[in-house]
This record gives sequence, structure tokens and C-alpha cells, in this order.
Amino acid sequence: MKILRDDDIEKELNGMFGLSEPEESEDGEESEDDDVPYNVTKLQRILGDLEEPDLRSTATIRASLSPQLSTSSDAEIPCGEPLLVIPPPTVIEAVASTSAVPLHVPQPAVLLPAEPPISRKLPVKGRGRGARMERGSGTGRRFRTGREAGTRMGRGARTRLGSGVGDKDSDSSEDNTPPVSEAESEASDSDRDEEEWKKTLWTDIRPQLESFDSVPMTPTRVLPSNARPIRYFEKFFTQEVFELIITETNRYACQNNVIGWTILDIKELKAFLGILIIMGYNILPTFELYWSSDPEFRVDEIASTMTFRRFKQILRCLHLNDNSKQPARLSPEYDKLFKIRPLLTLINTSFQENAHNSSSQSIDESMILFKGRSTLKQYMPMKPIKRGFKVWCRCDSITGYLYEFDIYTGRDGDRVEDNLGGKVVKKLTEKLKGMAAVHVTFDNFFCSYDIMNYLHVNGISASGTVRRQRADLPKLVKSKKKLKLTKGQYKWRVKENVAFVIWQDTKEVLFMTNAFHPKDNETSLPRKGRDGSKTDVRCPAVVKEYTKRMGGVDHFDHIKGTYSVGRRSKRWWLRIFYFIFDACITNSFLLQGKNANATKLSNLEYRVALARGLIGCFSSRKRRAEGVNYVVRKKVAVSENYQKAIHIVAPEIRFSNVGDHMPNDIPSYQRCRYCSTKAKDKRSKIKCSKCGVPLCITPCFSNFHKQV
Repeated sequence: MKILRDDDIEKELNGMFGLSEPEESEDGEESEDDDVPYNVTKLQRILGDLEEPDLRSTATIRASLSPQLSTSSDAEIPCGEPLLVIPPPTVIEAVASTSAVPLHVPQPAVLLPAEPPISRKLPVKGRGRGARMERGSGTGRRFRTGREAGTRMGRGARTRLGSGVGDKDSDSSEDNTPPVSEAESEASDSDRDEEEWKKTLWTDIRPQLESFDSVPMTPTRVLPSNARPIRYFEKFFTQEVFELIITETNRYACQNNVIGWTILDIKELKAFLGILIIMGYNILPTFELYWSSDPEFRVDEIASTMTFRRFKQILRCLHLNDNSKQPARLSPEYDKLFKIRPLLTLINTSFQENAHNSSSQSIDESMILFKGRSTLKQYMPMKPIKRGFKVWCRCDSITGYLYEFDIYTGRDGDRVEDNLGGKVVKKLTEKLKGMAAVHVTFDNFFCSYDIMNYLHVNGISASGTVRRQRADLPKLVKSKKKLKLTKGQYKWRVKENVAFVIWQDTKEVLFMTNAFHPKDNETSLPRKGRDGSKTDVRCPAVVKEYTKRMGGVDHFDHIKGTYSVGRRSKRWWLRIFYFIFDACITNSFLLQGKNANATKLSNLEYRVALARGLIGCFSSRKRRAEGVNYVVRKKVAVSENYQKAIHIVAPEIRFSNVGDHMPNDIPSYQRCRYCSTKAKDKRSKIKCSKCGVPLCITPCFSNFHKQV
């Protein structure tokens, strides 16, 4: 099938009608003075009942049109009726002798009267890119090709010849859509449609990117290099905290007349907490198994420290506030966290007092697992911990040190809680106001234009992802038209003090910041393809900085959860107590790691040493079972002191309560733990009653228990 071009159609029609080429006027418009001498009304009456008027007997045509083709007609073309292009009389007379041969007009174009007085365009039938007839104010008619018509009508308005249907979408587009130039179509990132969000620079000076790494998390008071883990822990779990727990626990036991209760003191409380730490890294299904007579389950260090009955008694009576002073539920002073409020206040204060605020922090939520009954319990289906208590945390971005936390108590009644994330950010950043250069990162739950502007006004830089449903975003986001960005491309806008970025990764990610301008410090992020190949994807600075600084709370959760002391409980506040206890251990571990002169310990080694330090030489049993108080084995190269290296007595036991360390006889000679070597084998029948190691009575026994 031969496809006719616009030029071919125009030449064919001009030849059939005997028309000359349209003349150009001085202003570039084509002349419209040519008239076509035929009676259109008569022609339509004859051919009106034909659906496909492409085959016609020349005899019939000549007999029907011979009186009318010689005269001109000024008849109007009815709107919506199809028109057939008919050759002039000379052409018909030339073929009149062959009456049986039909006249084939190859796919005749159906013509549209252009711009009639009622401004309606007729649909076009035919093949190719299209042609239509325009009519001016008079009887003059001319033909315009599909390319010309499409240019005049705008995008998507070109007629289709040969399709057999009218292009109604093109007609409506021509009526309602203003002409769009090629330059406008290419400038798809123009901000002309924005009222407030523009592609502009900052109106003031912002801190440099390097300044957000200038102040790391450091302790306010540095301990000696030989300080044991218990010294770091007691900076958070202070004497005031121990006294609070002892007072309220004894009060509760007296109020409820607990049978067989003996007064809890600080040594026993520390031993109780040490047992909880051991249960965190030595997990068994139930508490009873730690005191089991089966050697597969029994943990001698726990069983020899406290009886199971006493442990359960302390756990049952453990309290943090006076229940008799709790306000009524409908009282204005009612506090959902009354049972743990004193401890929350003390621990939050100690967290902030023992470490300097770093210049890069993150705000996020942490979850405390709880499946019991509580009005504070939240359901988070997309989180690893789906049911429990939600805790808002502000942590150091690099180390994960927890500066401040707040437990979410839920909304009040049926009132809808507006802008919850913004309120949380305002509360947790109150202590950061006035710092020279500090950057806070948070996710799309907290981020909005209002909170970004609020932080900038208070001298706090911030970055975060943002949800599409947030109010006061650029029209670039609100538009239903999808942005066709390739990986690494991004678009941006600025409104006063806040910048907005859409960046294409595997999907579109929306960012908002008041710290990093989208056009400054453009960088890249490493990405790995499906085949394992690594590539660098272009991105603005806010994307890379957000990725770098957002993981503070997650890092804290990871350290805390590795050997967590948390156990199942029906008392909701006890699960929160376990969280606070774990947070104190984690923060003290991070502070110990910041001491450049101290021996670096792993998380497990630190908890083992801390548990031993808390337990010390305490035992509530009448007879403490003998056992070797070793810490974890260390990897030691071949040396003369190999046995000494792998069997190290915990310093918390070795150097504490020296008067309790007594020499005992043993039935056979054993190597002295202090002076025996491969070259000089020294043996003794004396053993320390507390440390459980053989020692020469002089001078090794005395020297072994002296801390250098």
C-alpha cells in the first residue's frame, strides 16, 4: 500500500479541482481568494447516503452533475457532513464514454471547512498525515496540509487520514490548550508555575559542611585509664538512683506485708542487677534453670550469689515510685508514666551531663517489645518490633550515644494529634539551641517545612526525608504528571530558608534541608548492580549527608539489643525499666571506648566485667560455692605466662574487700598463679577462698591482691 504524503495529497487535490498554488501575502499568510465552482448542496444530496463514496460510475456522476458543475455556488457547507472531492467537468467528460468503468479516486480525503463562524472543526477521514480545507469569510476555499494544521492547532492536534475516526481529543486540545513552544517543552524543570518555591540561592550564610564533624561525642569527665567498667556505669546509675530503687522497693514490700522479706541494701541490689546482666548474655528459657541442679543449665556464678527464692522476691517487689501518691485517672495531675517518672528524670539528666553534645545528631524512634495489656502500647506493622512502647530518641550520629529520650504515651482521648513529629523534634532539640554548629537528621515522620524553618530560626541545621502528602510542598510534587527522571537525576526548589530535592535512586526520594543547598558540593553515592558491578550515582550533598548521619538511633539499638537484659513480664513499666538499664550500660560502654588510654573491650567483655563488678564478693547464701572467677578467655600467643593470660581473675573480685580473701588448704600442690613460669615451676597447697586460685603464702598471696 502506498502511503501518500501531505505534499502528494495537496498536488492531487489541486490537480483534480484545477486550483493553482496559494499565494503568500506580505505578512506571511496564504491567500484565500480562489473560488471553487461547484454546487456543494447538490453533490451532498446525491452522495449523502453512501458510507464509503470511493467508487462511483462516471455516467451517473456526469448525468447528475452536468447542469450544476458549470455554475458557481455560494452555498454553506453543513457542519458535520462528509464531503467528497469531485473532479472538474473536463475530467468527467473525458471518461464519459466508458460508462461501465467506475471512477477510482484513491482514498479521497474528506475535507474540513476550516474555522466556520461557529468555530467548529469537522473530523477528517482519509489516509496519511491529513489535509483539511479552510474557508474564510467569503466563498473562497483552500487546502491546508496536515503538517500545517497540526502546527496551528498545537500539540496532539494533527488529523489522521485513513484512520476512519475523528480525533476528538485533538479538537478539545486545540480549543483549551494554549500553544506550547519547543523551548518550553524542553525546559521541564522551570519554576514559573511555582508561587513560593523557586530555584534560588540562600539568602544568608550557612555553616560549612565540615563544621558538622568538628565536635565529636566526648565525656565531660575523663576517668583514669585503669578505671573498671563499673566506674563508667555508676556515672549514669548514680547513688541517687540506687537509693531511689532501694527506698521504693522496701516501701512496697512493707505496704503489701510480703512474707519473709528482708530489707534490701545497696550491695544486694547491685548483685541483683549483675545477675540480670549475666542473664542477658547467657540466655535460658526460664529463670529457674539458672539455679537448676542439672549441670547443663546451672550457672554457678548466679546460683552461688543469690538463692532463687530471694531473686524472685526482689523482682516481685521492685518499684520506682510510691503507689499511694499516684493521682486519680481523671485528675489534671494524672501521669501515665507515674510508676517510672522519677527514674526517667534522673537518667535523662545523667545522660546529658556526662557527655558533650556532638555537632551531628539524629532523631528517630525506638521500640520496647511488650505484648501485654497497656494503654501505652503501640502497633507498628512495618517495624521489626510490631507491638510495644514507642520511645523518641536523640542520639549521636556516629557512636549512637543516647543524649535524651522520651516515651510516647499516646494521644489524649479521641482528639486527633496534629504534627506529632514536629512536636517531638521541638522537644528533643530544646537543649541544642545556641550551639555554634549542630546538625540534626530525621526521617519523613518528623520532617515538614514548618519544622525545618523553626530549626533554622533557632540556629539548628537539619536534613530529612519528607512525605509527598505533607502540606506546603512545591507544585513539582503535587502535580499528577510523573517526573521521568533517570537514576542520579534530581530537581530542586528553595523557599526562604528551606531547600527541597527530588532525587531518583531506584525510586524517587524526597528530601528537605536547611543546611545543604542542592547546587553546592554535588557528590555521588556508591551503588552495586545486579551483576555485582559497582557504580557511583550522582546526588546532591543532602542525600549523602543524610545517609551518613541518620543511623545514630539504629546504632544505639544494635549495641543495646545484642545482650539485652529484657525479659518477659506482665508489668508494663518493668519492660521500660529494662530498657533504661540497658541504655545506661550502652552509654557507659560508649564512654569507656572514648577513653584513648583505656583498654578497648568488646560489648560482651564489657558486660561480663560490669556484671562481676556489680556482684563483687556478695553472696546472700550461708555458704558460697567455690568457683574460679575467670573472665572470658583471651587470644594469647605462645608465651611463658600462657596459663596466667587465659585464666585472669576478674579485677572486681581480685581487688575488692581484701579482708575477705583468706588462704585455704588444698589437698595437692598446684602451680602458683602469681610466680610460676615454664622456666621456674613453683607450686603451693594454699588457695585463695574468694579468687579460687593457688598462691604461695608469701609473698605471692599479698602481692596478688594489691592493685598496681
